[in-house]
Amino acid sequence: MFGYRSTPARVYMTTDRLVVRLVHEHDAWRLAEYYAENRDFLKPWEPVRDASHCYPSGWQARLSVINDMHKQGAAYYFLLLDPNENEVCGVANFSNVLRGSFHACYLGYSLGEKWQGQGMMYEALQLALRYM
Repeated sequence: MFGYRSTPARVYMTTDRLVVRLVHEHDAWRLAEYYAENRDFLKPWEPVRDASHCYPSGWQARLSVINDMHKQGAAYYFLLLDPNENEVCGVANFSNVLRGSFHACYLGYSLGEKWQGQGMMYEALQLALRYM
């Protein structure tokens, strides 16, 4: 199929405080933990989520679809991790990507409560936007 890669691109970017990389299928437990830990904090800004959003089993199916979107170049879902890659600080997602004479997409992002007010999302988005 035109524009379809057999494997998604390896994207791994760093700053002094963050690792910014595309999610992959073995990140289910990390994402579930991030959303479970920040469920109440993110509630005013997030859409209504079902309970599976906080369990690795719920993320396994989502990550399979996300991986396909990466291959197609239709969306890019980034994890924002601490430098040792032990904890998810946040996420940044570029979806509905349009290419051609008109480049456009939607940007969605969230940052965990304990990482607020430190300029980390700004730092991460500088890298992600440069990649996009």
